[in-house]
Amino acid sequence: MYWFDVSEEQVAQMNSDWLNSGYGWYGPLYTVDDEGSGSTYADHLYVFDGTNVADYGKVQTGVVGQSSGTTWTATTIPNLSLDSNEFVDGEYFDYATLLDHGRLNNESVGSMIGEPLALSIWDAMGYAVPRTSYAYVGGTPWQDDQILIPYAFVEVYKPAFCADHADFFGGGCTNIWEWYSYDFSAANVAMINENCETHGGCTTDRLTEFATAVDDNLYQPGFEEATAAYFDWPAFQTEMCLSWYAQTGDDYVHNLNNIVLIEGDDGLFRVMPWSTDINAGLGWGGAWTGMDLWGWSNMSLGCEYDPTCYQETIATCTDVIDRVEVLDVANTILPGLYDRLQAAAAPWGNDGGDGMLRSPDAGEYSTAYSFYSERAELARAELAAYVEPTPCTNPWGGWDTGGDCADTGAIDTATPDTGVIDTAVLDTAL
Repeated sequence: MYWFDVSEEQVAQMNSDWLNSGYGWYGPLYTVDDEGSGSTYADHLYVFDGTNVADYGKVQTGVVGQSSGTTWTATTIPNLSLDSNEFVDGEYFDYATLLDHGRLNNESVGSMIGEPLALSIWDAMGYAVPRTSYAYVGGTPWQDDQILIPYAFVEVYKPAFCADHADFFGGGCTNIWEWYSYDFSAANVAMINENCETHGGCTTDRLTEFATAVDDNLYQPGFEEATAAYFDWPAFQTEMCLSWYAQTGDDYVHNLNNIVLIEGDDGLFRVMPWSTDINAGLGWGGAWTGMDLWGWSNMSLGCEYDPTCYQETIATCTDVIDRVEVLDVANTILPGLYDRLQAAAAPWGNDGGDGMLRSPDAGEYSTAYSFYSERAELARAELAAYVEPTPCTNPWGGWDTGGDCADTGAIDTATPDTGVIDTAVLDTAL
């Protein structure tokens, strides 16, 4: 349980920062690095582990979020960013790993299930992802010290994460960026670097070289080879296949959103999964189902246009399907999360035996169960359509192995329109 003692003045400033962040209704990105006099904070953060209560003292706290964001009022549930040691040195949420940054997510899009579910799948596949847990949250802004609200605590991509996954990054992280709407391009490096998440600032020399290589070789055979000195292609192909398998469409590959890019100490850049609450048809009335494997971001389309990268991705996705099928998400990870929620008894009050389960969670559970019970079979059928690319499966131009496909609706500019209806063609179409 996290319980916040926050002054009205600080809450007002947090809300003002969010409303006037320059991102409109989206609010700021998932950062808590406004250091110094501009930092907003709780006067005290009390953390209860079921046995002991720790007073963390003054803890940097911010109201953050995009589509699920809201201000912090007596009747609203915001997303909260935390930095445990901005004001008090040596304070950590996990002293074993020196975890000092976290997000308390209100989970209003994908419920309490979506985000931990997707990250658990990535983790099981050997991909470095943030840790998650469930927590009750209370505090003075809600004007009732008996109110406790279920949240998901999600680790943030910071130095503690990099140290915990040093092998994945070739020793650690040199730079971390988090942003949305800008793709990898030399013209965008300055804008990307405005969202540096590394204490002390980020260096951009190698990012500029990488982005220039992308610009010079995009949509050409050999794109993978031309960027391989900068980009961890096996990791990205795995990330792309997992995103397609789980249908986490609000990401870099498919929506240029929730982008986290980490430059490892080995000099390679890696795209990390972030804000994965929308998956398996969860969130926004089943958003992002029917999502294409390739998406429309530069690294994904660049791979699609490169025959070598294309076939390597198909092979990676075949392996991903096999491994996730063996994992049996619907009958292992998913019920495990449900059991954790149900077992999370409130520190006080009567929860009726349901723990953190909320009224929509049963429906979200059923949606996710149905999706993952059928996903392996459906994914294999989808992947089969990509195995031998044709103008249908690679509609952007690129390379072509031949073969015919249905009319795409494109205008044939080579044959002028005479205005005369071809009745034979019309009959065939009807």
